[in-house]
Amino acid sequence: MATRALKVVQGWIPIHLSAVIPKDELYLFGGPSGAGKSTVVNLLINDGGVILDEGQVIIQKQKADEYSANAWGYSLRTCEGPIWAVFKLIKDDCYAIEPLLPIQAATFLLRQAEQVVGWLLHEDIFQKL
Repeated sequence: MATRALKVVQGWIPIHLSAVIPKDELYLFGGPSGAGKSTVVNLLINDGGVILDEGQVIIQKQKADEYSANAWGYSLRTCEGPIWAVFKLIKDDCYAIEPLLPIQAATFLLRQAEQVVGWLLHEDIFQKL
């Protein structure tokens, strides 16, 4: 079994997202190509943030309702702190933040994970994810 698939079996969740740590808070950004992930990452870095990874992260459960992420794609950085927020970026003509319902957030994260390992996994393992 590929190393990445083995991590999923062990309970890690690889996800196609950008991750930045501005002021000791971990934020994840995802969305389709052209939605502004790189722009947001660069703005946060220019404001003193540290990039965890710009393409893929691997999320792991830390406590009951707390998750953290480590780099999984272009970087080897790790992060001890919890994820503060996940943003689904959508290209639009205006700026707005709208909270997602829990089912919408879960679906978004599952689709982002599917982009990384979905084709590597047997159906039963993917269902656990």
